[in-house]
Amino acid sequence: MKKLCLILAILACLALVSCGNDDGVPDGMKLASGEAADYLFYVPEDWLIDLQTAATSAHVSNDDRTSVSVMSWELKHTDDTVETWWDVNLESLKEGFTDFTEVSRTEDVIDGQPAIKYVYTAKFGGAEHKYLQAAAVKNGVVYVISYDAFPADTYDAHSEDVDAIIANFRIK
Repeated sequence: MKKLCLILAILACLALVSCGNDDGVPDGMKLASGEAADYLFYVPEDWLIDLQTAATSAHVSNDDRTSVSVMSWELKHTDDTVETWWDVNLESLKEGFTDFTEVSRTEDVIDGQPAIKYVYTAKFGGAEHKYLQAAAVKNGVVYVISYDAFPADTYDAHSEDVDAIIANFRIK
Protein backbone atom coordinates (compact mmCIF):
# COMPACT_ATOMS: atom_id res chain seq x y z
CA MET A 1 0.00 0.00 0.00
CA LYS A 2 2.83 2.40 0.85
CA LYS A 3 4.40 1.66 -2.56
CA LEU A 4 1.14 2.43 -4.33
CA CYS A 5 0.74 5.71 -2.42
CA LEU A 6 4.32 6.68 -3.22
CA ILE A 7 3.86 5.92 -6.92
CA LEU A 8 0.61 7.90 -7.03
CA ALA A 9 2.26 10.85 -5.26
CA ILE A 10 5.16 10.82 -7.72
CA LEU A 11 2.81 10.66 -10.70
CA ALA A 12 0.75 13.55 -9.30
CA CYS A 13 3.90 15.66 -8.85
CA LEU A 14 5.04 14.88 -12.37
CA ALA A 15 1.65 15.83 -13.74
CA LEU A 16 1.69 19.16 -11.88
CA VAL A 17 5.24 19.97 -13.00
CA SER A 18 4.55 19.14 -16.64
CA CYS A 19 1.35 21.22 -16.66
CA GLY A 20 3.12 24.21 -15.12
CA ASN A 21 5.85 24.26 -17.76
CA ASP A 22 3.60 23.85 -20.80
CA ASP A 23 3.78 27.18 -22.62
CA GLY A 24 2.79 25.72 -26.00
CA VAL A 25 6.25 26.11 -27.52
CA PRO A 26 7.43 22.85 -29.12
CA ASP A 27 10.51 21.25 -27.55
CA GLY A 28 13.76 22.64 -28.95
CA MET A 29 12.05 25.62 -30.60
CA LYS A 30 11.24 29.26 -29.86
CA LEU A 31 8.52 31.63 -31.05
CA ALA A 32 9.65 33.91 -33.89
CA SER A 33 6.37 35.67 -34.74
CA GLY A 34 5.13 38.77 -32.95
CA GLU A 35 1.77 39.41 -31.32
CA ALA A 36 0.45 41.24 -34.40
CA ALA A 37 0.94 38.18 -36.64
CA ASP A 38 -2.12 36.02 -37.28
CA TYR A 39 -0.01 32.89 -36.96
CA LEU A 40 2.50 31.21 -34.63
CA PHE A 41 5.91 30.66 -36.27
CA TYR A 42 8.38 28.51 -34.33
CA VAL A 43 12.06 28.06 -35.24
CA PRO A 44 14.87 25.99 -33.70
CA GLU A 45 16.21 27.54 -30.48
CA ASP A 46 19.65 28.21 -31.95
CA TRP A 47 18.36 30.09 -35.03
CA LEU A 48 18.54 33.90 -35.11
CA ILE A 49 15.29 35.82 -35.51
CA ASP A 50 15.53 38.60 -38.09
CA LEU A 51 13.57 41.69 -37.06
CA GLN A 52 14.77 43.84 -39.98
CA THR A 53 12.34 42.65 -42.67
CA ALA A 54 8.63 43.07 -43.29
CA ALA A 55 8.19 39.29 -43.16
CA THR A 56 8.65 37.23 -40.03
CA SER A 57 11.97 35.50 -40.59
CA ALA A 58 14.88 33.68 -39.01
CA HIS A 59 18.22 32.40 -40.23
CA VAL A 60 20.57 29.70 -39.02
CA SER A 61 23.47 31.93 -37.90
CA ASN A 62 25.54 34.93 -38.91
CA ASP A 63 27.80 32.55 -40.84
CA ASP A 64 24.98 30.53 -42.44
CA ARG A 65 22.34 32.81 -43.94
CA THR A 66 19.98 29.95 -44.77
CA SER A 67 16.60 31.36 -43.82
CA VAL A 68 12.92 30.69 -43.35
CA SER A 69 10.36 33.46 -43.58
CA VAL A 70 6.59 33.70 -43.29
CA MET A 71 4.24 36.09 -44.97
CA SER A 72 0.46 36.19 -45.06
CA TRP A 73 -1.95 38.38 -46.92
CA GLU A 74 -5.57 38.55 -47.99
CA LEU A 75 -6.26 37.16 -51.42
CA LYS A 76 -7.87 39.36 -54.04
CA HIS A 77 -10.42 36.61 -54.65
CA THR A 78 -11.34 35.22 -51.24
CA ASP A 79 -12.58 31.94 -52.75
CA ASP A 80 -9.13 31.17 -54.22
CA THR A 81 -7.55 27.87 -53.21
CA VAL A 82 -3.87 27.24 -52.60
CA GLU A 83 -3.71 25.74 -56.11
CA THR A 84 -5.12 28.86 -57.80
CA TRP A 85 -2.81 31.05 -55.72
CA TRP A 86 0.22 28.98 -56.79
CA ASP A 87 -0.68 29.25 -60.49
CA VAL A 88 -0.48 33.05 -60.23
CA ASN A 89 2.58 32.96 -57.96
CA LEU A 90 4.40 30.62 -60.35
CA GLU A 91 4.13 33.13 -63.18
CA SER A 92 5.51 35.90 -60.93
CA LEU A 93 8.45 33.71 -59.91
CA LYS A 94 9.29 32.88 -63.51
CA GLU A 95 9.31 36.60 -64.34
CA GLY A 96 11.27 37.63 -61.24
CA PHE A 97 14.06 35.04 -61.26
CA THR A 98 16.51 33.88 -63.88
CA ASP A 99 17.01 30.17 -64.54
CA PHE A 100 13.83 29.25 -62.66
CA THR A 101 13.28 25.48 -62.48
CA GLU A 102 10.42 23.83 -60.61
CA VAL A 103 11.82 20.73 -58.85
CA SER A 104 8.73 19.30 -57.14
CA ARG A 105 5.18 19.98 -56.05
CA THR A 106 3.68 17.88 -53.24
CA GLU A 107 0.47 18.01 -51.26
CA ASP A 108 0.77 18.61 -47.54
CA VAL A 109 -1.19 19.92 -44.54
CA ILE A 110 -0.37 23.06 -42.55
CA ASP A 111 -2.24 23.39 -39.25
CA GLY A 112 -5.08 21.23 -40.56
CA GLN A 113 -5.40 23.17 -43.83
CA PRO A 114 -4.72 21.65 -47.27
CA ALA A 115 -1.31 22.87 -48.37
CA ILE A 116 1.20 22.45 -51.14
CA LYS A 117 4.99 22.42 -50.94
CA TYR A 118 6.84 23.75 -53.96
CA VAL A 119 10.56 23.24 -54.38
CA TYR A 120 12.42 25.16 -57.07
CA THR A 121 15.83 26.50 -57.97
CA ALA A 122 16.54 29.94 -59.36
CA LYS A 123 19.30 32.44 -59.69
CA PHE A 124 19.14 35.58 -57.61
CA GLY A 125 21.91 38.13 -57.99
CA GLY A 126 23.75 35.67 -60.23
CA ALA A 127 23.93 32.97 -57.53
CA GLU A 128 21.86 29.79 -57.47
CA HIS A 129 19.44 29.33 -54.59
CA LYS A 130 17.16 26.41 -53.79
CA TYR A 131 13.79 27.32 -52.36
CA LEU A 132 10.87 25.60 -50.73
CA GLN A 133 7.57 27.38 -50.40
CA ALA A 134 4.84 25.75 -48.34
CA ALA A 135 1.50 27.49 -48.72
CA ALA A 136 -1.98 27.14 -47.29
CA VAL A 137 -5.15 29.22 -47.58
CA LYS A 138 -7.61 29.79 -44.75
CA ASN A 139 -10.53 32.24 -44.69
CA GLY A 140 -9.31 34.10 -47.78
CA VAL A 141 -5.76 34.54 -46.46
CA VAL A 142 -2.72 32.81 -47.94
CA TYR A 143 0.08 31.77 -45.57
CA VAL A 144 3.47 31.20 -47.21
CA ILE A 145 6.46 29.68 -45.44
CA SER A 146 9.58 30.17 -47.58
CA TYR A 147 12.89 28.36 -47.12
CA ASP A 148 15.90 29.85 -48.95
CA ALA A 149 19.00 27.65 -49.09
CA PHE A 150 22.06 29.53 -50.27
CA PRO A 151 24.19 28.19 -51.73
CA ALA A 152 21.70 25.77 -53.28
CA ASP A 153 23.76 22.70 -52.37
CA THR A 154 23.12 23.37 -48.64
CA TYR A 155 19.39 22.66 -49.03
CA ASP A 156 19.46 19.22 -47.38
CA ALA A 157 21.54 20.41 -44.41
CA HIS A 158 18.55 22.10 -42.75
CA SER A 159 15.64 20.14 -44.22
CA GLU A 160 14.80 18.48 -40.86
CA ASP A 161 14.63 21.91 -39.18
CA VAL A 162 12.41 23.23 -41.97
CA ASP A 163 10.11 20.20 -41.73
CA ALA A 164 9.77 20.88 -37.97
CA ILE A 165 9.07 24.57 -38.61
CA ILE A 166 6.28 23.70 -41.06
CA ALA A 167 4.85 20.97 -38.81
CA ASN A 168 4.65 23.39 -35.85
CA PHE A 169 3.25 26.38 -37.77
CA ARG A 170 -0.13 27.49 -36.38
CA ILE A 171 -2.75 29.85 -37.79
CA LYS A 172 -4.49 31.90 -35.06
